[in-house]
Amino acid sequence: MLRLAALLALVFVSVPAFAQESQDRVALNKRAVEALTAKKYDEGIAILTKLLALTPKDASTAYNLACAWSCKGDVEKGLEWLGTAVDWGWGRGTGTLVNSPGKQQSHSEMTRADPDFENLRKDPRFEKLLERMDKAGEVHKAALPKGEAFAAAPAIYVPEKAAALKEMPLLVVLHDAGSTKDDVVKGRWKAVADELGFALIAPSGKIPTSDEPAKGMTWYESVDEYSARPYPSEKSVNDAVAAFQKEHPLDKAHVAIAGDGVGGLVALRIALVSPGLYKGALTVNSPFVGQLYADKAPNAAKMGLRVALLRDAGSEGARDLAAAQTKSLQAWGLAGEAKTYTPDANDPGDQHALAEAIRALLAAPAPAPVPAAAPAEVPKK
Repeated sequence: MLRLAALLALVFVSVPAFAQESQDRVALNKRAVEALTAKKYDEGIAILTKLLALTPKDASTAYNLACAWSCKGDVEKGLEWLGTAVDWGWGRGTGTLVNSPGKQQSHSEMTRADPDFENLRKDPRFEKLLERMDKAGEVHKAALPKGEAFAAAPAIYVPEKAAALKEMPLLVVLHDAGSTKDDVVKGRWKAVADELGFALIAPSGKIPTSDEPAKGMTWYESVDEYSARPYPSEKSVNDAVAAFQKEHPLDKAHVAIAGDGVGGLVALRIALVSPGLYKGALTVNSPFVGQLYADKAPNAAKMGLRVALLRDAGSEGARDLAAAQTKSLQAWGLAGEAKTYTPDANDPGDQHALAEAIRALLAAPAPAPVPAAAPAEVPKK
């Protein structure tokens, strides 16, 4: 049975005509459930496929696609999508089925009980997938305490030219799912920090994506869970910056936060709830969940926060997503835009382009034009 999303968020799909029908992730998921319940399988699959474009590699949506293909009678597609769901993390968490909305179960328990998989149970590959889910759940449970310990301290890099300053400019970068804080300070963001002359802090998500935290971490189990309770995911970031500030006075005009992939989703929200600290926020190929931002964005706009949302032009629906996100930023009054970019072979890792984007975010705004004073009236004699 399809897993209903709990997210109440405005997001934008990559096909304009479809975007006009609905921009709400929950509404789209509900429509998919209704279509499949009415045995309109092709319609339901089409909606779920578009929904997957909003939050790529979302295990719950992959699971729902497995349900849909199984109900349609396509065993190969059903097993393929269920395997994809496991690849993307299905098995590590818990959830509820539509026909048992109040009952929390592990992912493997859900899959075993789900009547939608009646057609798949006859195939021995289904049991193999259940075994993978069981193992993933056990590994995940054992790794969680290690993840908490790993996330307790950020990775920090301070270039020489930043270390010599009385007040440090600061760049906070949140890693993508499956990456780590150490990857940030050793990779392209280190080069960005060197070019800018900024101290670099790389906090860590608390959730392991593997058996060992050093192999990969993420910020939340699911978009739905993060949207319902964002603060636990953000605590390591706030703690890391607060600790750094105690040791290093900041150049308050030059503090920015950035994020790759899912790290960008978290980074943007943190910037919006802390606009007095961050002057600029940059996301790179990140999901965009409007409800997480809408109530905080107008105040952040008044306080001068600038935003840049970058998306690889080669990704699916990139231009349409960028256009829709720019409209949201404008509606909230935020300075900045969402735009696409094409990777440059002469700029490995887009290091220089990212540095330039951050410079632009932190540049002093141009002074507002001052109306010319009206000429003084010459008194009549």
